[in-house]
Amino acid sequence: MAYIKDYGAVGDGAVDDSDALERACAANRLVEFDEGKIYRITRPVYVGHKRILDGHWAELRYEGSGNEDVFVGKDNLITRFHLVGRYKSPQTVWTVLSIG
Repeated sequence: MAYIKDYGAVGDGAVDDSDALERACAANRLVEFDEGKIYRITRPVYVGHKRILDGHWAELRYEGSGNEDVFVGKDNLITRFHLVGRYKSPQTVWTVLSIG
């Protein structure tokens, strides 16, 4: 298990956290986010295969075009996020209750 902040994520909504998310996913199967933070993603992120991203109801703000998959990989579980932005439906299992 890894906390995304340990891989350089800031979660302030201003800094691009794309690279930190990719590094955390490369090293761990379970990546946890901090509740109340705003993680800004500006490009598709390679998550890998069979990963779990647990948002703890953090906001995941995607600023890409919306025409590409945000999370690249297979058989991943992305859970408990508030999603903001234009998301194309990826080949991922989503268990999200709040989409803005």
